[in-house]
Parts: sequence; structure tokens; C-alpha cells
Amino acid sequence: MPLPLAEIAAAARIAYTIYDLGFSQYTSAQQEYLDFGKDISLLGDGLKAIVVSVEHVNRQGAPGTVENPQDLASFYTIVGDFTDTLKRCEKLIKKNSQFSRDRGFVRNVQWNSGLGKYVQYLGRRVSFHCSKINLILIPLKLKMYTDLRRDIAIVHEDIIFSLEQIIRKLEIDSNGLLLEVPDFLEQKFDVAATNSGSTIPFPIEKGIDALALHLSNSTQKFVLEPPLLVRPDTCQYINLMKSVWLVKQLQANPEFETRCLDVLWGAYFRQLLRKVIHECRRFYARESPLIAPNDQQILQEADDKFEIWVHFDEVDDFDDLTEPNGMETRIFRASLPEDSGRAQQISVLRVNTSRIRLVRTLTRGTDRAIENYEIDSQRVLLLPFYSFPEASADAISLGWKAQASDHQSRALTFRRLDDLHRLQEAITNFGVVADQTGVASVQIKESMIGPLKSIGSGGRAQIWVCRAQKRYEQPSKSPETDSASPRARQSSTLTSSSGWNGGGPGGWARSYATSVNGSTSIQQSGSKALIERPISAQLVLFTESKKGLKCFVAIQIDDCTRLSPENCHCNNPDRKCKKIVIKSSNHKTGVPVKIYETKPRHEDQWNLAVFGYPEHEDARKGGGGVELRKSKFAVVEFESEHAREEIMNVFEETCFLMRERVRIYHQDLADSRNRNVAQ
Repeated sequence: MPLPLAEIAAAARIAYTIYDLGFSQYTSAQQEYLDFGKDISLLGDGLKAIVVSVEHVNRQGAPGTVENPQDLASFYTIVGDFTDTLKRCEKLIKKNSQFSRDRGFVRNVQWNSGLGKYVQYLGRRVSFHCSKINLILIPLKLKMYTDLRRDIAIVHEDIIFSLEQIIRKLEIDSNGLLLEVPDFLEQKFDVAATNSGSTIPFPIEKGIDALALHLSNSTQKFVLEPPLLVRPDTCQYINLMKSVWLVKQLQANPEFETRCLDVLWGAYFRQLLRKVIHECRRFYARESPLIAPNDQQILQEADDKFEIWVHFDEVDDFDDLTEPNGMETRIFRASLPEDSGRAQQISVLRVNTSRIRLVRTLTRGTDRAIENYEIDSQRVLLLPFYSFPEASADAISLGWKAQASDHQSRALTFRRLDDLHRLQEAITNFGVVADQTGVASVQIKESMIGPLKSIGSGGRAQIWVCRAQKRYEQPSKSPETDSASPRARQSSTLTSSSGWNGGGPGGWARSYATSVNGSTSIQQSGSKALIERPISAQLVLFTESKKGLKCFVAIQIDDCTRLSPENCHCNNPDRKCKKIVIKSSNHKTGVPVKIYETKPRHEDQWNLAVFGYPEHEDARKGGGGVELRKSKFAVVEFESEHAREEIMNVFEETCFLMRERVRIYHQDLADSRNRNVAQ
């Protein structure tokens, strides 16, 4: 039987072999699966670091001083069976000989039946091993150097220096308060934990594993960018509360203190505790504290979001249409109102930029029916039933046809407007960050001497922001530098307390992460990267024309767009202003306004998708398509000051966002000079 260190070294070699066979030639693979390959490579790096550390210690002392099976027992217990995980990955590669071809892993295999789901399962296991090795590497070195110091009378000076460096890195700041877990969350966590069996005494190893996983998915991933980005994702907050709850449960176990006397276990837990306390401090910081979601938002999350234990269940060989298959990625899932006594749920998955797949599941007892639809965003007819004047306030419905010529249309009714917005965003690639009824009129001025022209009356206003385009950067040969791509930036989600988050539209904005950092698209074009200008946001107005026809009006919001309070009554304290005046500092282009009217007696052709991205085929049609007008300025009047205020606040934040996106775009262009980047 091989020694433990030899097993680690062999596992590291397997990890590097898998990466070379399946992933090293990637240049444009789907990001989710490319990350799987990177995690395998990182696992190999971590295991190699363990081997190097142990061998270094062995060279300093007598043979066999450290390399004993019992010395690494805690390491194996904490990290888990990484050898089995890597053998499964190796088997996956060897069973698919196409991996060695030049076209690359994803394109050759095509993620045939069940393979994509299995890769996702293995990816979760590999990623979890990596995170635990990263946490335990320094404590393991400390343990080995401590053993060496005990067994060797005279220690070399360089070892003393290394020991002091490690101790300084390992200084634990565990002074601080943990957040209080709300009572209703404690109850949910108690139920979730006890569903899998007794928790008396609380299981230590399962608890530590759960703490490490939930902490890694908590607010650690949230980047604070005040004043807009102050509220983390609801699920991130729930995972932080799980972490706090687990810390308290572990500390209440009388056996846990004894377990922490082990150097490795003690250091591992203290690192986790320090990170939990650090995340809690962010919520009561003096400057720009994080804002927790309200109880209603938390309770709207699905039951599986409150699970405590870590489960890596084996996947079967059968495709589940509600799960991503092949190159697909999940956008969201939502529960809908019951249909004829049957529970109803939808899953929306992205196939590519212009195509999504929608799966509707109807369940009653053990009976389960599944409907699967593919929607092409460049051909679909998207009917916003919820905005029809005759629709009641609680009629939250959206309909669609695969294309305008189809006779059959389909419709879904939602529990929450937020969920409807998420489907609308999946089809148009624009997220709704504000949605307000009470538009009175829409006017534009096309020349300096001409009068204001009315182009619509009544309806509602929405502000659309294009979801951040993903970066597909060239893989670098060195982990420290990458001369072929601009410097990396952390991505963040767009949230705020004034319309971008909370109970209104934008509370789900985390799902598409419209961030200033994601403003520039860097994609592969042959051997070069392509930098694209950010896509403008839009103020979309659902209104009626003078002829009484339903029409959409889209006013472009770019880096030159601004509100002009001097042209309305904002500066007059004696008059209550209900208008916003939109201008542009770019006098050459003015304020671009798109108008899309339905034909008489064809209200079922009121297609919201014409303003989506990529450009819809109806937007390219001559005659009955979208009409573009260049105006000097546009005036939108509302029925109340409150409606105006709601739209105005988010409009100004959107203008700021677009200026930031364009600034970063120009910064990326400047960084790309003398590099292999196309502009």
C-alpha cells in the first residue's frame, strides 16, 4: 500500500494529466466548463504544494520524522476523498477519446446525454476540495514545522524564519460579534438539519464541511460599491446566516473543543471563524454598511435554499429537461400559481445569446408533466399582457409566439412581477431596473424651431439595462501576467436602496449582474480579442399613439444622456413638477427615440421583443418596423409627482452607470494599445 504522501503526489499527477488532455487547448469554451478545467488544475497545484511542503520538512530532519500515516490523518479527514474524485475525472476523459483532438473538449464531445450534468457534479466536488486545501495549507505547514521542532534539537535558521512567517500569516482575529440569526431562520435551519437525522450531539465533521461550503457561497462574493451596490443577494445573506448558525452549533458541542486541540483542526476552524466574523462586521460598519434583505424577500426563496448539509448526490444517466444540458446555463427557476390543481414551475435556461429554453413542469402527486419550449429572441413575438390597459392589477401575465406568423400563442401567469421581469430579461437581454405606471404623455422636439410633437399618451415606463456581457479572455501562460488581455476586474451586482433593489423591480437584478465592471465585452476573434462598446440602456414607454394604437417608445440612455431640470418646473418651488426632460450632450446625435406601433386591429402583434438585443428581425424591417427619430430632447409627463420621482431617481443612476461603462470601455482600449487586441 503506497504511503500517504505518495498518494497525494499521484493524485497531483492525475490532475495535471486531466487538465492537459481535456482543457489545455481551450480558447473559447463555455465559461462554466472552462472553470471546471481550471479547478482541476488548481487542485493539482494545491496537492503539489502539499507534497513540496512535506518533502521540504523531511529534508530538514531525520528520515521518517514527519512522513507517517498518522501525521496526515487530519488532512485526509478534512479535505475528503480527492483521489476518488480525480479517478472519476480521469475515467470521464479516457472514455471520450475526442478530448485529444484540436477542436477542444466541449465542441468535440457536444456534452451528449448526461455528460454535462455529470461534469457539473464532478466540478462541484473538485471545487470543494480546492477550497478546503487552500484553507488548510498554511496550518498543515505549521503543524509539520512544529513536529520538526519538537523532534530535532537544532533547527536550521531558515526553518525558524519560515515558522515565524507562517505564524504571522496565521494570526487569528477572532474578536468580534456574530450577527443574530432571526428566529424564523433558526427554525428553518433546525428543521433542515434534523430532517437528515438526529443532531444531538451536533456532528462535527459534517458541520465543518457545511460551514466551509456555505461561507464560500455567502457575502464573501459580494463586492461593495456604494451608493449603488450595498445590498447583497438574498441567497448570499442566507448562506452567511447558515455559517453563523453552524459556528454556534459547533461551539455548543462539548467534544468540539477537544477536537480543536489538534493543530490542524483548530487552525482550520479558527480561519473559518475569522472569515465569518469579518463578513458579519460588514453589516455594522461605520461607513457604508451592508443592508440585509427584508424577511419577506428571504421567505420567498425556495425551501432548498435553507438546506444545511453538504450533499454530492450521484447523478443518474437520464436527462432532466429542467437542468442545463450541454452548453446551456441556468437563468432562473420560479414557482407559478397552480393550474387546475397542479403545482406549476418553470425553469429558464440560456442556450446562447439569442436563444433560451423554457421548461414548464406541472405536478400533482406522483404525476409529472413537462413542456419544453425553445425561444429565439430575434424572432419571438413577446406580448406584455400585464401592461394592457384592460388588465387588472393582479394579472401578471406574459405571452409569446415562436414567431409572428404563428397562430398559436402561449401565456404564463406569475405570482410576482419580479419573476415576470426575469423572463422578459432572459428574452430581451435587458433587465428591468424600474417599472412605474402613471405615464401621462410623451413628447419630442425634433428641431429647435419646431413645436413639441406628441407621440404617446398614458401607459407605463420601464428602464432597461443590458445585462453585462461576459469576458472571454485569452488564457495566460503565467498566473501572474496576461499580456493579451486587459487587467481583470471583480464583477459585482447592481443594487441600491432607491429602486435598484428591495421589493420593487431590480431586486432580482443580481441574476444578470449589470455592473460597471462588466461593461466591456472582450471576445475571441481568431488570434485576437475584440473589444465592443457597451450597449446603451433604454427608457421604454408602453403607451398609445394619437390614432389610438398601442405603441412602444424607447429613449436611448447612453453616456451623453442627462436630465434637464432647467427645462421643466423642477427649479420653481411654487409649481409641482410632474415632467422629466431628457437631453444629450452629444448635439450631433441628439436623443435617439425608437417608435414601434401596432397595426389597426392587430393588438396581438404588440411585440415587446423588438427592443431586445441582439436586434430583432422586426426591428430591421422597412415600413412596419421600428421608426427611429433623432430629437433635440424628449419630455415625459407623469400623472403624479411620486411616479415622476420613482423613474427620475433610477434614470439618473442609469446615466451614471452608462458613463462608468463607457469610461471603462475607453480605459480598456487604452490598455490594449501595442497588444494583440482588435478595436
